[in-house]
Amino acid sequence: MSQAFKAGHPVELSAITSIAKTLGAPSVSLQTLALAQEHLEELIVVSDDEAVQALQFILERLKVLTEPAASCTLAAALRLKDQLKPDNNVVLIFCGGNLSLKDLCRYVANSSL
Repeated sequence: MSQAFKAGHPVELSAITSIAKTLGAPSVSLQTLALAQEHLEELIVVSDDEAVQALQFILERLKVLTEPAASCTLAAALRLKDQLKPDNNVVLIFCGGNLSLKDLCRYVANSSL
């Protein structure tokens, strides 16, 4: 979506390379892109390292194991935190547990953080 959003038209991706696989799609439809352009101010793309760091934070502090796609919401919010005002309300929805222990260990081991 982010590449199509920037280009202003659907873009075909050759592969989904992020660990947040459920956020990726090979392409976006014209209707979905039009809705995004109409209703979104911007799209925030976070790195796999940011997603892993957020996933670890959620697991350690909230005792909830999310999938990487869900931890991206916290990673994006952290990136924007300096733009938020004290009276802003921010809601993050954490869902899914589609993550194996083996994958979690691999992500943490491969993280550069």
